[in-house]
Amino acid sequence: MLKAMMQRSDGKKVILLALTFANLKRLRREGLEGYIEIDGAALGVPGIDIIITAGKDEATLFRTVREFITPDTKLHVAPHVKLQGGGR
Repeated sequence: MLKAMMQRSDGKKVILLALTFANLKRLRREGLEGYIEIDGAALGVPGIDIIITAGKDEATLFRTVREFITPDTKLHVAPHVKLQGGGR
């Protein structure tokens, strides 16, 4: 995996998370039991860690993380995705 905090020519900051095929294979194999956690401080965003996981679809992912969602959570779901149990 390659991780970087970068700045585009227009000045916008970007976090790059480039997964290897081995990372992707592991995420597919382990499903929601497996994840990759990234220390945000190492990328210049202290206090914010990043978790990458994978699942069959958005509804499956939502059901898995639903218990961690609080009123302060900023959750973005694509408009075409329909979630049950607290989503759109």
